[in-house]
Amino acid sequence: KVASLIETLFPPKKMSMDIEGLPYEGDYAADGVEPQATAETPQPGFAIYYDVDNYTMVKDGDVTYIRPYQKPMTREEVLEAYGDYLSQLPEEERERQIDALMNPQPDTSLPTCEIEIVHLDISYEDAASQERAELETQWEIQEHTETNRITFSMYSGSEWNSPLEVRDYVSDEQSGCFRIIRRFFMEAAEGHGVRFAAMVDTFAVIQPPKNGE
Repeated sequence: KVASLIETLFPPKKMSMDIEGLPYEGDYAADGVEPQATAETPQPGFAIYYDVDNYTMVKDGDVTYIRPYQKPMTREEVLEAYGDYLSQLPEEERERQIDALMNPQPDTSLPTCEIEIVHLDISYEDAASQERAELETQWEIQEHTETNRITFSMYSGSEWNSPLEVRDYVSDEQSGCFRIIRRFFMEAAEGHGVRFAAMVDTFAVIQPPKNGE
């Protein structure tokens, strides 16, 4: 049901942007959480488009994550793409590199890059105000306010691997809000940072159907 409702309202599309100064066009599909029309407290849902070739959506309880996806390659694909480079390596090192490219793993030495989305049962103003008080002890924060939304752009340090966060508190047009956190680091600002911003720009609240609909 989730897929059918969201896919009907938000069909797949192509999106264009500049990544590190170069034009990029990707295939985007929408996914998210279906609204719940329970009798007691109807819960709004959401949809967000993400780049299906480079990211994956993971749901962990009530939290939705969009994370970089490193696509496995066959040995033939690796040799076709990297053959010239690999041919210059000693055999043992070449096999090690081929195996690493066939089964890519995230680099755990780098700060996390992801989008996290969760619904909170308090207003977006209250959520932003409460969390700002806690966050200010660790981060430099710039705040931007628009209708039904407050955004914090936060950084800690100025090294290439210094973490950055952007937090959006978006009204669910009822009594709660969605908190969207983009996590990346300084050197990834023009890559993941630009892609994340494009995805978050597509975020849409879906209201539960009213009784009788």
